[in-house]
Amino acid sequence: MMDAKEVRVVMRYIEEKMTTNEFWGDLLLVYLILKPFYIFASGSLQPADFFLMLCFGLLLVTRKTGFIKYPIPSGIWKILRWSVLFAFYQIFINLIWYLILENTNAGNKNYGLYLSCFFILFNLFSVFSCIMIYERIGPLLFQKLIKGFLISATIVAFFSIIQNASSSIRAVAGFNNPNQLGYYAILLLTSCFLFGGYIRSPYKQILFSLSVYLNVISLSKASVLSSAILILYVILFQKYFNVHISKKMTVFLVIFILFILYSFFFGDLSFFNNDTLSALRERILNIRSEGDSNLGSGRGYTRIFEMGSHLLWGMGEGAYYRFQSLTGLEAHSSFVTVFVSYGLVGFLIWMRLLIAMVYSGIRRNLFTVGIFIGVAAYWVTHNGLRNTVLWIIIASYMIMNHSGEKEGT
Repeated sequence: MMDAKEVRVVMRYIEEKMTTNEFWGDLLLVYLILKPFYIFASGSLQPADFFLMLCFGLLLVTRKTGFIKYPIPSGIWKILRWSVLFAFYQIFINLIWYLILENTNAGNKNYGLYLSCFFILFNLFSVFSCIMIYERIGPLLFQKLIKGFLISATIVAFFSIIQNASSSIRAVAGFNNPNQLGYYAILLLTSCFLFGGYIRSPYKQILFSLSVYLNVISLSKASVLSSAILILYVILFQKYFNVHISKKMTVFLVIFILFILYSFFFGDLSFFNNDTLSALRERILNIRSEGDSNLGSGRGYTRIFEMGSHLLWGMGEGAYYRFQSLTGLEAHSSFVTVFVSYGLVGFLIWMRLLIAMVYSGIRRNLFTVGIFIGVAAYWVTHNGLRNTVLWIIIASYMIMNHSGEKEGT
């Protein structure tokens, strides 16, 4: 046991560390490294989430004048007003439906409505955590963010190799299912183009390569196609805007796209003896014939027609046993999830929030807004709104737009 003097020494050491930029930036770094490793069931808090909650509490209680070295621009607070409004509207709708269905025979099937409220608040807290870190370390935030992704992607890739990712079984690495891995790869790729200017070019190419590798081994059709759309956008439209990627990176991207196209047109190439590449090619080529590719029955779009009189305010995010389409499961689309769960009112608030975010990018550089095209394409067939890393990326992007920092491509 430490005596009072030793405790004071330890506390003084911690206080000294907390006054340094490295301490607060490393909190974000540790979170990003931990995030891809799931221990508990999907839909539950993971080790990284518990760490983030501790970080949020620490950031909140130490938010003193002496720590705030980089005041947040007023434009960001205007966007956050829409975020808070949407979050509280979501919570209100979910709690109302939870109370309405409380006395039904569904039992714990309604618990998802209550759980959704927690994750909505959790992701809102993650945005504020990112903002409070910027208040302390400024532009170093973007460097820590991209470094965290690079280290995290390297560890995940190594972990996938240990799991024998070259087999025909879809890899999950540290996640619970392959689609989570695929979405993570898209977020890596998006961050690479948004914040890649904060690391040296070779490291940016490594991060790009790792994101492609993780995309491939996930065998996620949506992830691979969404990433291809993003890469094609970067290649085709970079010259029309104020910033552009380096010539080396452009050549790297063009070669990659040509290689992929050639490979899929000529499947008899010897490298397709690899089970993973062969399986990926078959999934892409057979995308029209697979049932889960149907937007109506396979992804839950027909659920919109089941809303009836709840069209305006929505049916809450949970209790999916109420629907004929994908009974017992959430809709496999971010757009459908928002519209069905929160109705026309909630959807319009959400769109207003997205417009505010997009406008913050347009007034700075239209090119960077398009970098989210990969995420948006993925949202068509999957619900990716609960992923906390997404909201950290969005928060960092808004800060970059309003703080006068350079673009990262």
